[in-house]
Amino acid sequence: MANVFLADPNCVALWRFENGALTTDSKGTNTLTDNNTVGTEAVDYKEGAACADLEKGTSETLSITDANLDAGFPFKVGDTNKKFSACGWFKPESLVDGQIAVFSKYDSGGDRRTIMFRLDGTDNFKVFIGYNGGATTEELVSEGTPQTGRWYHFGITFDDDDKSYRVVIWDDTAGSKVVDASGTATNNISLDNAAFVVGGRDENGGIDYFFDGLIDEVVVFKDVLSSGEIDAIRQGTYTKDSVSCPAFELSASMISTPEIQIPCAPFVVASSFHCGSVFVGNIITAAPFIATALLVAPSIELQINCQPFIAVASMVSTPQIQIPCAPFIAVASLVAPTVWDGTAWKAWVDLYGDQCAKYYYFTLTGENETPAIAEVTIPISSFQARRKDGDPTFLSVVIPGTAYEAQINARLNGEMVIEMIWELNGTIEYQEELFRCTLDSAGDGSGVRVDEGGRNQSITLTGHKTESFVGKTVWLRDVVYRRDDGGTLAFRCASADLYLNPGDTARYGDDSFVVKGVIYIIGSNRDGSVQASMEVQEVDA
Repeated sequence: MANVFLADPNCVALWRFENGALTTDSKGTNTLTDNNTVGTEAVDYKEGAACADLEKGTSETLSITDANLDAGFPFKVGDTNKKFSACGWFKPESLVDGQIAVFSKYDSGGDRRTIMFRLDGTDNFKVFIGYNGGATTEELVSEGTPQTGRWYHFGITFDDDDKSYRVVIWDDTAGSKVVDASGTATNNISLDNAAFVVGGRDENGGIDYFFDGLIDEVVVFKDVLSSGEIDAIRQGTYTKDSVSCPAFELSASMISTPEIQIPCAPFVVASSFHCGSVFVGNIITAAPFIATALLVAPSIELQINCQPFIAVASMVSTPQIQIPCAPFIAVASLVAPTVWDGTAWKAWVDLYGDQCAKYYYFTLTGENETPAIAEVTIPISSFQARRKDGDPTFLSVVIPGTAYEAQINARLNGEMVIEMIWELNGTIEYQEELFRCTLDSAGDGSGVRVDEGGRNQSITLTGHKTESFVGKTVWLRDVVYRRDDGGTLAFRCASADLYLNPGDTARYGDDSFVVKGVIYIIGSNRDGSVQASMEVQEVDA
């Protein structure tokens, strides 16, 4: 599983250091400058398909001037928020020549000190801030014993309001935190116009404290991460949904039959929204609330029972909508989680689907190997999946060429993961894991087939996983074929509803039936577009 930062409004920069995109900021426009041709490493990395490989001997670093940082970047000159968090992976190759900086916005020679994370040889991991107009240094942390040849993950936060800080260093070889320090600084931090440098330190407009080794997935936030959020980023499970809503007018009672529609635009998700269960007919969804660009819930009855929550000062609704709620406070922003169930998904696709580019990513994990290795993201040309009542989920992917054969053979105990991304106007609006199966006969390679034809070569991987599903109602769309075999229905759709599972109630026109099995076929056309189809079968009558 990969971190999902793009929906987090407090994430301001994400450098993944991929081949062909070494300096690219995947979140903002903080493009780094490549100083002295930094290389990439495509075998030993922690995220994506590569990482940065910096050589101290040739003074390689990545940097961006203060003036070129995005507005809102923490500790940029003029920043009034002064809340900072940064996380990332690093693997030192040498530690023999004194201080080396993992990242910094810090120039001691020019008295432009703000913040720096460095290693003092094999002595300590150190974090410093500048104060007194950048002329003086305060050391926040000096702990641990860095070693070469080990991946470390760092999480560093600072809040200038109360001068609190946290420094977490994870040793991936030891499988434990070697630094977990928090406290309160003596001084408030200074904001100065030193460059932000990955793998070094600004020094009078030049760079020193060169890092020697690998660096991967450096991410910066303009808020203070919790210890749990730092852990989630390290584990690759960090995510925050985000949607938005216009004003609403609340009334004491609003009823709708048979369809409810609440038009929305994006709003920010936060933890201050608390809601009870959602009842749709006699179905109770596990998730408490549905919020998307267009909330559509065709049902005879929709009831949302809420605990107190924060809402906007006004909410617009039509007279036929009823949402009974407990008392709440009206403020300037509405906060609520997005629940991508079948209803919300259909609503979002109906509104934006034709405008989006769709991508499917395949990842083969390595955490079950001995020793554990990084997951690898592999290009695929097509995949097929089957979900059927009483049978394990089946997944088959076709990988063009044989370039990834060695990486696949190194992960024969891995899990096969398919993720879907919907991109609107160049921005990733939606990303979620769709399928996860264990590679067949994990460890013996029986789920791997290499086909070497005269012109085309490919690798096919197959896997299975036993799953259980909670039934819900889903409305079929893009139906191109309907078959009635003695009262047992089957449909073929020109698009794949990836939230349709065995046990769901499928509806189309006047038809309504319980789903027995679903087969998905997704592949790429010659022009790079994605073609998808879906077969839906009714439980035997």
